[in-house]
Amino acid sequence: MGQHGAKKREQQRLKTSGKTHESEHTIGFEVLNRGSDDKRGQSSDVKQFENEAYAYQEAASLHRNHIGTGMHSEKDASGMNSQAYRDSQRALLENGGESGVSSAVQLNQLGYAFDPNFKKDTSDLSKADNSYNAMVAGMDDVEYKTGPDSSQKAPVDEVSRVEMYLARIAARTGVWPTEEIDAQRERMGLSQSMSDDSIVNEDEDEDEEKDIDVGLEDGKTDALDIEDTDMHNPSSEFNDGDKD
Repeated sequence: MGQHGAKKREQQRLKTSGKTHESEHTIGFEVLNRGSDDKRGQSSDVKQFENEAYAYQEAASLHRNHIGTGMHSEKDASGMNSQAYRDSQRALLENGGESGVSSAVQLNQLGYAFDPNFKKDTSDLSKADNSYNAMVAGMDDVEYKTGPDSSQKAPVDEVSRVEMYLARIAARTGVWPTEEIDAQRERMGLSQSMSDDSIVNEDEDEDEEKDIDVGLEDGKTDALDIEDTDMHNPSSEFNDGDKD
């Protein structure tokens, strides 16, 4: 769950199919693979690398219109064309420090935020929300290639996961989730309020593991307390619940 190679299993979990949902690499394969000299699908190693990349099941019609799907020379409403989008994600991975992965994923969600269809309350989008949250809950270090035989890993910590989770709420609703930010800040023991301009660069207690309520439909993960997600009433998700 949460990886491109698990898309069939994820579609089964969501009770959907490739007719309505497609894998969205929140950090594109070209971005991750840049510098390796390997072409997509050319070997079992390259296929394995892509299958291990983080991805979720997005509504197919929206995914096809995203600036990161295919190559588009014209800019979208976010002000980026496909190359600029990919270059920006790569720069964030390489130079974004502890917030690099989160910022790259937030950029991905920004590509959807300007599509009015993304704010509709539909079954397909609810399933995409569910899949996105599952991916975020399981995200760990993100590997990206730096040469033909070399790679690096960009870190993903608990603050980053919260940032990515809140970013989709903001993109889906068009409303900055201030109450949810403050609730998560208090729950995680962060000393400063996350601003309206950014939800990055907050300090975290590295010695204490925290849980994020992410809104999956079926059961619980080992690390996360699970509640149903309603992006049009996001504050309803933030309750402590009982841990496994």
